Amino acid sequence: CLFLDILMVLYLSSVFRMTSYLDEMREMVSSRAEKLEKEG
Repeated sequence: CLFLDILMVLYLSSVFRMTSYLDEMREMVSSRAEKLEKEG
């Protein structure tokens, strides 16, 4: 059952990394949009 535990940990870590990556992208896009609104 150790193999399944390792798989679960790897899966959860990859999902967590993906969500944090998406959050960073969303923040980048929102900040860029704000900058465009100020310039426009």
